[in-house]
Amino acid sequence: MAKNDIQEESLETLKLMNAATTAIRLYPEGSPQVFDTIEKAYQGTKAFLRKYGVLHFSLLADPPCLQGEAVDRHTQELLLLLTFEERLRNMNLPELVLDKQVDRKKFRNVLAVFASTPDQVQAVGGSVQFLEQLGVNKNFPEKYFPPGESEKEKQQKERIERVIKELSQGAVRREYMLYLLDKQIDEETEEKVQQIFQTPEKSIPVIAATTYFVLQILQKKHIAVVSPVFSKMIERITLLLDKKCF
Repeated sequence: MAKNDIQEESLETLKLMNAATTAIRLYPEGSPQVFDTIEKAYQGTKAFLRKYGVLHFSLLADPPCLQGEAVDRHTQELLLLLTFEERLRNMNLPELVLDKQVDRKKFRNVLAVFASTPDQVQAVGGSVQFLEQLGVNKNFPEKYFPPGESEKEKQQKERIERVIKELSQGAVRREYMLYLLDKQIDEETEEKVQQIFQTPEKSIPVIAATTYFVLQILQKKHIAVVSPVFSKMIERITLLLDKKCF
């Protein structure tokens, strides 16, 4: 998935959390408004985490980062509209990290951080003590380090690369596959791929390698339905074949 797509989903998840925080501030504890917005935010966040594994927002760089990548100007402007970013800055909390293990209680306590007032924080001695009291200090680290690949994941990646090389007869570059998946569109790559699709001997290895590449991604994400990226690949291959029939 493209960087902008992931960041857009991340932003939508943060918007849900921001709405829940606002409800906590505006309405009495236990009111339907609070319950409904928290539940909606929790379900949306869990759906995101099931898909990507972690939600990561960072203020360590300028501009801020979502999922480890700097946001563009438009996303940065949207983030400024969310009160949670201001709260992070005021509490000197540079990072927010949620992983798949987060449960309702932990999620509610993370929201409590954003809904807190300066007086509440100072009453327990400051931001560090406030996070420890809620048991969410690990969700607000000074600096987040993504977990490294396991040995099993490394072996799987090596196997995928080996099979792709065999299918492609060693002649398919990664940018050719990304072009078919509509993830890399530049004139140089487009021209080279169009030349390759002039003959079946050259185009078939590209199609085979790209198909295998997509299937491995879908398998890893446990997706059992037709993926948009697969449809995009078929669409682009069709367009190339229409330009030059064998």
